[in-house]
Amino acid sequence: MKTNKLTIRINKPVSEVFDFIVEETIDGKEIKLGTRYTNKDNDGKVNLYELTQFENDKVFELRSVPPYYTVKYTYTPISDTESELEYFE
Repeated sequence: MKTNKLTIRINKPVSEVFDFIVEETIDGKEIKLGTRYTNKDNDGKVNLYELTQFENDKVFELRSVPPYYTVKYTYTPISDTESELEYFE
């Protein structure tokens, strides 16, 4: 199985790291394990995912639907204005 891992520092607080998502909807009223959601990126591409691990402002793991791949974001505050993001797929 092929994997990729990337760790970067971002000059944004954790709460602003994923502001690049243009539009997002979920199936239900709250985010929890098993939640399915769609998002649309800046290019207009729509994607469907299922949430497999979640800790607010710490870990966000998704599996694409149908399950082609899994991606995990782990984010850590470095300061009030800087975060570290680890991306693993």
